[in-house]
Amino acid sequence: MKSAEIQNGKVINIILGRMDGHVPVDDGIVIGDCYDGHCFYKQPPDIPGLKASKNERINRDWKNANKGTFAYGGQKIACDDDSRAAMDVLAGVIAMTGDFPVAFSRMWKTQNNTQISMPDIASFQTMYAAMAEHVSNNFKQAQTLKAGLELAESVTEIEAINWPRPA
Repeated sequence: MKSAEIQNGKVINIILGRMDGHVPVDDGIVIGDCYDGHCFYKQPPDIPGLKASKNERINRDWKNANKGTFAYGGQKIACDDDSRAAMDVLAGVIAMTGDFPVAFSRMWKTQNNTQISMPDIASFQTMYAAMAEHVSNNFKQAQTLKAGLELAESVTEIEAINWPRPA
């Protein structure tokens, strides 16, 4: 036999045996369950709180996905903060001058540390467009997950909404 200590309508402790002032319970009752003076019941889930937490998770996953890699020229190109900053600076110079900076090697290092050729502005623009597509696809994925989250009505539905894991 077990007994539950009740405080403000909630089970705060369960002890083995009977104790004065405690309510007899079976194995299905756990700390956190509610008691109305006659029967026990489960606390309804905090759906708004779970949705808010999942929304924060989607935002973190979205940010991490943007910092992942994207495909260009049959290679994976890093898209971390430093790599994106380098691409943005190079794009800025091209936009201002119409050409690569004099010191630019016309090569780009891939995720596996090989070099791919950037012989002309068009090749860089194609790589930059691939990065933009990567970021846009991640935005679309985040918005799709958030739309599903808004429609979710149960804990199971909320828990099923997750950022796809890379293959």
